[in-house]
Amino acid sequence: MIRSIALFFLLAGCHLCAVAGFDGTWIYRDDGAVATATITVLDSRLHGHVQEDGAVYPFTGTVAGNRAAIQLSIEGEQVPATLTLVDGDLIAELDGERYRYQRMGPARAPEAAPPQRAAPAPLAEGRRPAPSANGPVVLERKTLTDPGVNNMPSHTILVPKGWQVKGGAWWAAPAFFKVLPSQDITITAPDGTELHIAPTIAASDFRPSAEALNSGGKRPAEGQSDNGYPVLHQPDDEAGWRRKLTQVISQAWPTATSITIDDITVIPSLTAILHQRLQPLIAQQQPGGFVNGTVYAASIHYTNAGATWEQINVFGITNIGFDSMVGRSLYWTIEPNVSYRAPAGQLTAAMPLLIALANSLGHTPEWTRMANEHARKINQAANFKPSVLADTGKSASDILFEGWKQREASSNQSQRRIIESIHEVNTYATDTGSVQLPAGYNSVYSNGQGDYILSNNSLYQPSTDTSINQQNWQTIQVKP
Repeated sequence: MIRSIALFFLLAGCHLCAVAGFDGTWIYRDDGAVATATITVLDSRLHGHVQEDGAVYPFTGTVAGNRAAIQLSIEGEQVPATLTLVDGDLIAELDGERYRYQRMGPARAPEAAPPQRAAPAPLAEGRRPAPSANGPVVLERKTLTDPGVNNMPSHTILVPKGWQVKGGAWWAAPAFFKVLPSQDITITAPDGTELHIAPTIAASDFRPSAEALNSGGKRPAEGQSDNGYPVLHQPDDEAGWRRKLTQVISQAWPTATSITIDDITVIPSLTAILHQRLQPLIAQQQPGGFVNGTVYAASIHYTNAGATWEQINVFGITNIGFDSMVGRSLYWTIEPNVSYRAPAGQLTAAMPLLIALANSLGHTPEWTRMANEHARKINQAANFKPSVLADTGKSASDILFEGWKQREASSNQSQRRIIESIHEVNTYATDTGSVQLPAGYNSVYSNGQGDYILSNNSLYQPSTDTSINQQNWQTIQVKP
């Protein structure tokens, strides 16, 4: 059955929608069956999808007052249906049947009441909310550096004007020299809305078998180095991941209280993409060896600095290892490793912009060459015991290195379209190629230097905006 956070990327909200009543996520429950409907309305046009038992059925339609007429796509067939707002609920009528959906909060077991959330604290004087489609939103391309390599320019990323950006390239501690360099970047709005692109982590773990434990075998202690990789215990179940995520929030926000992990779920579409990228490694598996990966999303609430926050953490787990009589030897990575947060009640509307910012992250050519050369040297210097991945013909660092290269590869056109439909972003054609930006804006402008303006105001023209009209702004279009 579908949980409330399933395919979290699909929880896209409206941007000052014309008909706000339909917008949001709705849930239907009946005798154990669960379905969710996610709806966005803009200028009386309705877009959304229904999700049930892992299947997704998109729909579009028009809105008139409290009623919407839609076309629901079911196995390639367009089926007419209506949606009506009645007493705060959403009534869907399809093929003569009526289904009552309720606005969805954090998913709970039917017998468990959802926790009471404190209202977000009012914005302090002088603080502004995050940019919205009320626009214009000005996105400036920032270049970040690598302090560990003489402040070499390392990463580029789009940042909304007025937001803060911190960080850049990231290297693990010297004891963990086989963890490849990545990034640690935080972009924060004046109201605290935040995107955090955390480092890619590679780690080792060993789980002794029952026989080994009876003979005095022990799991290695966390934090120590295993031939250049940190030892990190991978959680065994959902309860373990809830504890781990609670620790992550506590470390990021030491004064946070009332930390609640609302839900943890698999993202099927992104997991499928990860599996596709791992196919070359999966094909090399030998008896006893394994390669697998899963992308998860976690919905989190907590209180900090007098306000209640909601956060979504996205983390992909790739496992490479070998089972033997003495136990399971495991090398695992965390990638992607991204979190999105906003004041409670505002994250859904902020997600398209935050995701577009995350998607804009790029590496400079010189840093890419340096990182590739570093990875090549690590690969050549690998000296693992044969028992780690016995009979595979590959050392663990070989496999992790090749997996890293696979994850760095560009998605093909089909994958790009899948990702765009999930992320609520569009790809725009530019003079230098293309860029992904949040969907839902009527006008998008580029200055040809990596900066962009997003607007839904038909009267807005960059040439009359004295804060930016010293530059030459041109309209850009969605890429076919």
